[in-house]
Amino acid sequence: MPEHPPVSTRLRASNEGKTHDQPCRVVFVVIPLPPVSNGSKRDCDHTALGLDGVAPDLGDLPGEGTDGGKPWPWSPGFEIQGVARQNCVPIRPAVLDVRSEKGLQLNQQTLSMRLERVAAHVPADARLADIGSDHAYLPVALMRRGAIAAAVAGEVALTPLRSAERTVRENGLEQWITVRLANGLAAIEPGDGITAISLCGMGGETIRDILDSGKARLSGRERLILQPNGGEQPLRQWLMDNGYRILCEEVLRENRFDYEIIVAERDGPVTYTAEELYFGPLQMQARSPAFLTKWQRLLRHKQQTLTHFARARQAVPEEKAEEIARQARWITELLN
Repeated sequence: MPEHPPVSTRLRASNEGKTHDQPCRVVFVVIPLPPVSNGSKRDCDHTALGLDGVAPDLGDLPGEGTDGGKPWPWSPGFEIQGVARQNCVPIRPAVLDVRSEKGLQLNQQTLSMRLERVAAHVPADARLADIGSDHAYLPVALMRRGAIAAAVAGEVALTPLRSAERTVRENGLEQWITVRLANGLAAIEPGDGITAISLCGMGGETIRDILDSGKARLSGRERLILQPNGGEQPLRQWLMDNGYRILCEEVLRENRFDYEIIVAERDGPVTYTAEELYFGPLQMQARSPAFLTKWQRLLRHKQQTLTHFARARQAVPEEKAEEIARQARWITELLN
């Protein structure tokens, strides 16, 4: 599906018989749907994404929206007819280009909640290496805000590399952000002077393997900002084994998924218990609502798994059953 940058338009809404015109920056994402059973012409859905990457409360979008079976054409003057609230204003003001007085409209300015939280842990004036940078949204957003001094965007695949190059080029940041095709930490060169490394949106085991295979590229003075999609336990194990102390942890929920962020720096020998490696040492102390909700949900899942094991016709490996039972016991004790 083609991606379109945000556009400045006007969102016309009909609310209780009144019509309101109000400036609003939106992104239209067209998601093809199968034909509905009642014979309606509707064959696509339109979602307006706000500056934070989350759909604002616009009510139900219209069922009409096709012309002879064709989706709406993309147009900067496109208007949505539907029910909307009168709070359709940017959650954050537009950020001016940190290298010029010209303000550009782009969705790199405002990241998803997940990447915003990652960005919050990048030290001021850092020289950032964003590994697995994809579109390079994180380093571009931080550079445009004047939050970092320079960045390297590393990608192992050619297609996301081209996307990152395009994002950097369109923002005129080639002088400050270098895009490299490389495997993991091989994107970092000695002259980069990297002081922070971000690895986001990968499994914890994958992040662990990238760090382990690239240890020669680590000076030991970098801050690691890690956002694993699961597999946090083996990642924390690697950090402990390699002398990294966890400085900060947080859990957030976005788009029905739980994400963890782990921030660590090398600080000599450190020891964590098995439970701390599983839950996160700082998470266990803070016990945030998002953290507790996540583990309540996982406890139900593990209890269901144990029930399925008990009903299984084929024998379940004893070691696997004991591991899940132990985890369920840990979670129960944590929540109590």
